[in-house]
Amino acid sequence: MMKKRLGKVFALALAAILIAGVPAQSGITASAKITTTKIGQQAGELPEGWTSYGGFGGARYYGTEAVVTIPSEITELGSFAIYENSYVQVIRIPATVKSIESWAIYENPNLRYIVFEGDTRMEEYSVRNCDALKNIVTPFKDSSAEKIADSIGAFVTRNEKEGFVKKNVYLLAGDKFVQPVCNTVFDDYVWTSSKNSVVTVDATGRIKAKKSGKAVITASNAYGTFSYKVNVYKKSVQNRVKQVKKLEISKKMSDYEKVRAVHNWMIRNISYDYKNYLKRTLPYKVYTVEGALLDKKCVCQGYALAFKKMMDEYGVACVVVTGTANGGGHAWNMVKIGGKWYHIDVTWDDPITDGTDGNTQIFYTYFLKSTSYMNKNQHSFSVRNYPRCNSKKYD
Repeated sequence: MMKKRLGKVFALALAAILIAGVPAQSGITASAKITTTKIGQQAGELPEGWTSYGGFGGARYYGTEAVVTIPSEITELGSFAIYENSYVQVIRIPATVKSIESWAIYENPNLRYIVFEGDTRMEEYSVRNCDALKNIVTPFKDSSAEKIADSIGAFVTRNEKEGFVKKNVYLLAGDKFVQPVCNTVFDDYVWTSSKNSVVTVDATGRIKAKKSGKAVITASNAYGTFSYKVNVYKKSVQNRVKQVKKLEISKKMSDYEKVRAVHNWMIRNISYDYKNYLKRTLPYKVYTVEGALLDKKCVCQGYALAFKKMMDEYGVACVVVTGTANGGGHAWNMVKIGGKWYHIDVTWDDPITDGTDGNTQIFYTYFLKSTSYMNKNQHSFSVRNYPRCNSKKYD
């Protein structure tokens, strides 16, 4: 993990030095201790499709059903409970399942959606590497299931009605976007655009905004037809702020929800310019709001300035912090929520994974943290120049 301070004069009053602040290198590894599905019965009494697994008194699903309903006897899904099963397309989790451990639902290539009947507690990595997963169904707002969906980029629905989650989509010219038809196991849709000069759509449903205007995207198969509207704006910073607000922010959102929504949008849509960093050819634009919000390529200073720009527009108090991280120059933010200040480092929550800058998974490692937490995690800055971040509510 490298950090580097670049000695190039920067015109903004914020800092005299351009700060690249390379995000952390990240590699996810499973715990060596494997726990499995905890059940209240002996191995010989396991439900159909489940087998005892190792010496942990648990179980693992080995069946061939497309729709798997967790038996009522099972109260906890442990790691690798449903793992590398190509048959499973839908998982139903009853309210009797009280908790799900990390890596419980892992590498199931054809899993399309998961239905939660209760407010089941889920660990951070409980659902991972299920590439075909479209959505998670949960009736509970701010539930663990909703947060897991948010972290892996799955859509959330409140019921099992088939269709699109977003009925109106807002983009800038040049943007790409995709949303699946949710709550279905089918992928055989024919996709069309009502106005190809404004928005095009490929055979997988991925759209590209060509120029300002409006269009309707339609997905049809033998079982139904679904559509959503697309509004495309001209490419500008102010239009980007407007676009993100319309796409991600609602009037009923709390400041916490606004901060989380922007944090997650930036991670999914903006990449650290790692290629030019390695070659030492970083262009000036990657240090700017324009680089972050229009080119979607930047370094830490671009992330921090863009985050502040949006927070200012959305009514959340925010400052840019300049200091060091892992020994190199770095920039991040502080935000004020509920009368208290917290650190937030979007750059380091958007890590370089396996040597590439293509991460889209959401991490909250540096999300709303105290100064003591940041100091313990390689961040240093002049405390007297910034608001105090003493609350450990989210540490």
